[in-house]
Amino acid sequence: MLSEDEIGTLSIDRMVFHVVRPDVPEPLFLAEAVPPQFPEFFVKRVVDTLRGASYDFNEGSGMPALVSAALADARADGEDGFLVTSRSLARRFKEKVKGDNRMAAGALMLLAMSTRDSRLVALIKFDHHAVIRYSLENKDGADPKPLMESVKENFSQDRKAMQKSVVIRLADPGHADAERRRHRVVVIDRSSSRYRDATQHFENFLDVRRTFEKADLTQKLFEAARATIDKHRDAMPPELAKAPTRRLRETFERLEGFDSDTPEELWGALAGGLDGPAKEAVLKTFGRELANRAISTESFEFDRRTLPKREYKRLVAREGFALWFREEHEENGIVKVERDEDGSATITLRTAKLVQDDETDALPKVTG
Repeated sequence: MLSEDEIGTLSIDRMVFHVVRPDVPEPLFLAEAVPPQFPEFFVKRVVDTLRGASYDFNEGSGMPALVSAALADARADGEDGFLVTSRSLARRFKEKVKGDNRMAAGALMLLAMSTRDSRLVALIKFDHHAVIRYSLENKDGADPKPLMESVKENFSQDRKAMQKSVVIRLADPGHADAERRRHRVVVIDRSSSRYRDATQHFENFLDVRRTFEKADLTQKLFEAARATIDKHRDAMPPELAKAPTRRLRETFERLEGFDSDTPEELWGALAGGLDGPAKEAVLKTFGRELANRAISTESFEFDRRTLPKREYKRLVAREGFALWFREEHEENGIVKVERDEDGSATITLRTAKLVQDDETDALPKVTG
């Protein structure tokens, strides 16, 4: 959503939050924090959110207009659009998320933000966490005495306290960049699963759908990993370099999904022996391949139905011949491959009948 340069200029223009509790029908509305307090702390929380999943507003959604009002300088009726929008969002949040039994009491914060050439809105739901705070009382000649008190309503740096967050950059129809001519929504919902995609209740609140389905994400990730292997074939373990498609499919079938915060997990399963500069180079290339497919911040559960089918197996020999065959041919004993530790192999073919036994001056075209 934002370049590194834009992130470096990100600032908070306005800030307000309201308290939402599952046991109270109406939010507790609070006054705006003027000027915004602890801006560095909250900018970091927004930057954390930019590592979330990409979403799009549903067709006909009224959320873009509502969010736009929060950025407007003034409303036609003289009301403050930012504050009116913040209250509308707090009520909407209570209504749409009330059926989620994971909802805890907390603060729903609205931030109006800007970079050098963009304006954005961030919404963050902080859960109330009980903490014990202590201060020290000093007396002459004695050790400091700790004074402790329980604090429940607080903003914690603990990522688990920032349960739900979203950053929205509205479309700029006149911008030269096509990406700026559409609404962009990035979401993190830590109450959903390890992959932090939005729960159904939070999706309903935002009126959004995921930009990429799990099938698309799985396929794009497979392609990115395969492209990375091709570019670093010399650094790969021999079994991965020789059979990348098979090893990728087996790894995807074994793992539950992919977390963009920990790409090492995928590469550890694929090529556990990678270390040092080779590992750094592979992860750097992999990051570029993910970015080229617009999924560099996505975390998701695999949809294994999209993995390449085992139509054919392929053996390529140093001596200059190749053999394509179906997997069942090996299972039925028609093709027998005896592999040795040094990489050599003995291949035995058994057929019920040769249907052709002739010479040729051209290789056949084989697909699959």
